Amino acid sequence: METLLDYRQGANHVTEQLQTTAKLHVISYAYDAVSDKASVEMLSKVVSPQDGKIMSAIPKADEDIGGITLLGFNAGSIHAPAKEGIRVGDADLGLGHGWFSGHPYEVVQGGLNRLERALKDLEGGYESAKKYVLRLAETPGVSKD
Repeated sequence: METLLDYRQGANHVTEQLQTTAKLHVISYAYDAVSDKASVEMLSKVVSPQDGKIMSAIPKADEDIGGITLLGFNAGSIHAPAKEGIRVGDADLGLGHGWFSGHPYEVVQGGLNRLERALKDLEGGYESAKKYVLRLAETPGVSKD
C-alpha cells in the first residue's frame, strides 16, 4: 500500500495522517521529501523499528535511528545500480518504463530577461509543484560560446 501526504496542509495534518496510517498498516518504508530534522523525527515515530527505512531527499551518509535505517539519496544516483542489499522502491525501473518521471517543469523563453517574471509567478502562487527552467543562452547579449 502506498500513501502520499500533502505537507502543504501543515505539520499537524501530516502527523495525524501518519498516525492514522500507522494504526492500519505497518509502515516499513517512507520517502521524506522534506528531509529536515522535524520530518525525520515525525517519520521515525511511525516507521517500523524492526525493518524500517526512511529515504531522505537530500544526499547524506546513511545512519541508524533507533533501528530504522535513514538512507541518504542523491538524485544523480538514480541512474546508477542500487546499493547492495538495499532497495527502496523501483525508481530506476520506473524511469526505464516511463511510469516514474522527473519533476514537472516549464522552459521560460527569453533567458535571464524572464527571471523576474518567473520569480513573481512563483511568489504570487500562479505556479505550484512546477520548476521553471531559464536558458542562459537565450539572454540577449550573452555569448553562446
